[in-house]
Amino acid sequence: METSAGSGNFAGISVPYVVSIGDDGKRIRYYAINGCGTAYSDELAITVNDLPVPSFTAAPDENTCINVSVTYTTQAGQSNYSWNVPGTSGIDYNITAGGTGSGSNAVTLQWLTAGSKTVTVNYLNSVGCQGSGPASNTIVANYGSLLWKGGTSGTPNSWDVLTNWQISSVNSNSPPAAPCSCTDVTIPLLGSDAYPTLTSTVVINNLVIQNGASLLGNEFLTVGGNATVKKVINDTWDWHLLSSPVSKQYIWNQFAPTPSGTGYSTWTWPVADIDWDFYYFNPKVTNVYPNVPWVNIRKAASGNDFPYNYGPVDATTPNGTGADAGFGQAQPYFTPGRGYLIAYNNTSYATEHSFTASGTEHLNDGDYVVTLSTTGSNFHLVGNPYPSSLDWGSSSWGTGRAGLRASGSGFDYWIWDDSGSGNYRTGNSGGTYGTGISRYIAPMQGFFVKADSLVTGGTFTMTNSVRAHSTQSWVKSDEIQNNILRLKLSTDQNTYWDEMIVDFNSLYTGEEGSPKFASWYTAAPEIWALKNGNRYTFDRYKEVTSALEVNVNVKCGVTGTYTITATNINDFDLSNIVYLEDLKTGNKVNLKEVGSYSFTGGPNDDKARFRVTFAEITGTNDAALQKPVYIYSFEKDVFVNAGSLTTGSCDVYIYDAIGRLVYNGRYIPVAGNHKFTTLQTPGAYVVKVISHSGTTTAKVIIP
Repeated sequence: METSAGSGNFAGISVPYVVSIGDDGKRIRYYAINGCGTAYSDELAITVNDLPVPSFTAAPDENTCINVSVTYTTQAGQSNYSWNVPGTSGIDYNITAGGTGSGSNAVTLQWLTAGSKTVTVNYLNSVGCQGSGPASNTIVANYGSLLWKGGTSGTPNSWDVLTNWQISSVNSNSPPAAPCSCTDVTIPLLGSDAYPTLTSTVVINNLVIQNGASLLGNEFLTVGGNATVKKVINDTWDWHLLSSPVSKQYIWNQFAPTPSGTGYSTWTWPVADIDWDFYYFNPKVTNVYPNVPWVNIRKAASGNDFPYNYGPVDATTPNGTGADAGFGQAQPYFTPGRGYLIAYNNTSYATEHSFTASGTEHLNDGDYVVTLSTTGSNFHLVGNPYPSSLDWGSSSWGTGRAGLRASGSGFDYWIWDDSGSGNYRTGNSGGTYGTGISRYIAPMQGFFVKADSLVTGGTFTMTNSVRAHSTQSWVKSDEIQNNILRLKLSTDQNTYWDEMIVDFNSLYTGEEGSPKFASWYTAAPEIWALKNGNRYTFDRYKEVTSALEVNVNVKCGVTGTYTITATNINDFDLSNIVYLEDLKTGNKVNLKEVGSYSFTGGPNDDKARFRVTFAEITGTNDAALQKPVYIYSFEKDVFVNAGSLTTGSCDVYIYDAIGRLVYNGRYIPVAGNHKFTTLQTPGAYVVKVISHSGTTTAKVIIP
C-alpha cells in the first residue's frame, strides 16, 4: 500500500492511517504488492473535523448560597459526558435534578459546604471526537445568612472586606465571600461606629437593621426580599418623636391598632382607657387655644365617618382640636422626612417595631425636601428619613437649611427627652449641644426645626451628603468647650432636670439665643435665660464683661429642694469668678468655688429668681490675640512653650477624648522647646494651660 501526498510517494504506512488537521482535503488510494493485485483502488477523500469545545449553556454567573439549587447545563446530543463535581455527594453537595452520568448533559446541585466550587464537564461529539478541554465554572458557595461585625483595621466600614463579616452570632469566623443575592444580612447594634458603608452595587436577599444600628450607601443596595429596620419603643407612656427610614410604612397595625367600629365613639375599647396615642404636628396652626397643632390619628375626619381621619393633611383651618386636619389617606402611612409623636401603655403595641420595605418600596436615600410654612408657629416636626444618622454639624448642608431661622453661628434643632430630663434638648450646628445629645441625629428620630419668617417658600432639604454613622443613638461631644457655661436644674422630688447654656463668641451680636421649648410636665423643673422678653435655652453674648448680667429664670413644678449646678465650671475659663445670685434670699455664691447652689422652691415662686454675673475676666477666645503659651505634640510627647518668660507659672490639665482628667501639673516657663509630659495611650487629648495671662486650650493627637 502507498499514499500520494503532494507529488511524493510514500510506502509502508501504518493501517489505520492517522491524519492531522493539515491532511484535510487530501486523498488516498491503495493497491496490493508482490503480485497480489494490479489495479489501484478508487481515491478516498480524507475529512478532518475540529475537536469540539464544550461550554456551559447554563451555569451560575455569581456566587450562591448553601442549600440553594444551581443548574449546570452543557450541549445536548453528545455522548460519554464526563462530569467532575468537587467533594462527596451527600456531604459536600446534593444532586436535586439531572445527574453526572455519561448520558446527562445537565445537573442541578445544592452545595452543602461553603467555599470555592469548580465544576467541569467534557464529552464526545457525534463523530466520536472528545472535547479539546473541559468546560469549567467556578463560584463561591456562601452561607445563607451573615452577620456584620465591622472594625477591620483600616477598613472598618467596608462592605466588601470579608473580615468585617462573621458567619453567625456564635461563629465569629469570616465567610468565604461577601453577601450575594441569596444572602440574608443582619446589622446588629455595635459598641462602635464601625457600621457598613456601600460604595458600589450590591444585591442581597433580606436585610435586618437592628435597633440602634446604621447603614450608609444604601442607594447602591438592592434587596430582593424585605428590608427591615427595627425600633424599640417602651410601654411606659413615654412620648417619642419618630420618623420612618423606609419609603412607605403603613401606620397600622405595626404602630397602631387597626380601627374597628363605625366611629370614634364606638371603638371596641373605651376612649377613657386608651393605651396608645399617635399624632403629627400641623405647622400651619398657631398653638393658641382652642386651636392646637397636634393632629390625632384616632379622630374621625368629620361626623364620625370612616375611614377615619381622612381629611387633608396640614389643613389651614382646623376645627378646635385640630382633628379635622387628617392623615390624608384611608390607610395612613408615614411620610418620609416627617416626624410623628407616639406613646404606648400596652406591651401589645410597644417593645420592638419593624419598619419594612418590600417589593417596590425601599430604604430611603436621596433628597427629602420639606416645604416650610410661616403661617403658624414657624416650627416644623421633621424626621431623619435615613437608616443612618444625620450630621447636623456637617459642612455639606449647603443651602439645605437656607429656609431655617439662623441662630448664633448655626441652626437649631430640638428633640423631646421624655424618659430622661422630661424636657426638650437643644442642639446648634455652630457647635453647641445640650447634655446628652450631639451633632448626630439618630435614625428614626423626629426633631423640631424653625422656619425663617422672612423667607417666603423656604425649604429644608436632607441629602445623602449629610448622612453619617454615629457610635450610639446620641453621642456626647468629645471636645471641651471653655467658652460656654452650663447650668443644670434638678430637684429631689423626681428625676427630671433641665439645662441652659450661656455661650460666648466674638462672632455673636449679643442679641440672639436659641428659643426655650417648655416641658410637657408640670412636675419637671425648667431653667432658661430671659433677654429682651424672650426665653432662651442657649443665651449668646459677644464677650464676658464685668457689667454683664444674665437673667436666669426657673420653674419649680412641685415644692421641694432644687439645685443649680454649673456642670462644666472647671472648663469655663473666661473669668475667674462666676457669681450666682438668688434674688429671693439675697444669697450670692461663686460657682468657681462651690460648683452648685441649692434652694427651696415651689410652684408659686417668682420664676425670675436668679442672676449670673462675672468678675476677674481672664481673656477671650479671639484666636488673633497672642497666646501666653503654645501647645503641640510630637509622636507621644506633649510640648508646652511659653510665649514669654514673663508668663509665670501655669497649671496644666490634660483630658482624654471623653473628658476625663488624665494628667495635671505645673509648668514653669523656660527658654526654647519644653517637653512637658509623655502620653503612652494613642488618641485625641485636650491640653488646657491656665496662667495669670489667660487660658490656652489645644487638641493634640497621640499616635
